[in-house]
Amino acid sequence: MDPTGKETVLYTFQGGADGAYPATDLLRDEVGNLYGTTHGGGQISIAACSFNPGCGVVFKVDPNGKETALYAFSGGADGLGPSSGLVQDKRGNLYGTTIGGDPNGNCPGTPLGCGVVFKLDPSGDETVLHTFTGGATGMLLMATSFCTRTATSTALHRTGET
Repeated sequence: MDPTGKETVLYTFQGGADGAYPATDLLRDEVGNLYGTTHGGGQISIAACSFNPGCGVVFKVDPNGKETALYAFSGGADGLGPSSGLVQDKRGNLYGTTIGGDPNGNCPGTPLGCGVVFKLDPSGDETVLHTFTGGATGMLLMATSFCTRTATSTALHRTGET
């Protein structure tokens, strides 16, 4: 929205490989790219995510409105249904959470897993930092994220409810 209140649509999701159901805060980098997640879309042919359809994506929209799906979740160990905004460290890595994902389906009350905390590096490689298992570790995480940077290190702090 510009200072006069005029809204401009930068990108309209198509619901396929580009993602579907964006519902989280956007992260803006220093050159104006916007990063976010969609709860659905991506790999729409995966049985674990056929209800959505798709397991969700991490995306970037550049200042000209060009959208790029940076990562599509598979619904397995890598997670499904990203449910948080993203944070970015000084190396360009993106961090977020999903509400599902577990290779063994070890989550009480749901066959889709309890969720993961993930890192996506600038080349598009995803690393699961933590897999929730229910009980004391929590499950179905929907988080608000923030990141604090210092001159000597980058600390990632998470807040939210499970």
